[in-house]
Amino acid sequence: MQSAPAYGKSYEWLLLQKSDMSISSLSLKSRDDSFYVQERYFNLGYLKYNQHDGIFIERSNTGQHPLENRECTGIPENYLQVVEDYLKKMVNMPSLQEVH
Repeated sequence: MQSAPAYGKSYEWLLLQKSDMSISSLSLKSRDDSFYVQERYFNLGYLKYNQHDGIFIERSNTGQHPLENRECTGIPENYLQVVEDYLKKMVNMPSLQEVH
């Protein structure tokens, strides 16, 4: 398993809780890739997926969440709005350098 170095692209992994529509940022700890399956290990859990589906298992193993790869048109509008609002807040946050 390799650690999570920079690969030339920056990704922000988010966890959306359907129950209260809250978003948590996931901190990528490591990853493992093969032709058929991708695995990501985060501070809050483990994600295993392929081009069709996947599963997210919470770190405390209190929940397993099956996932389905969908086109953006298949994602409910309220989910997209919550993510958009979250990203807008992140873009408008002052950097640590600006705060000090």
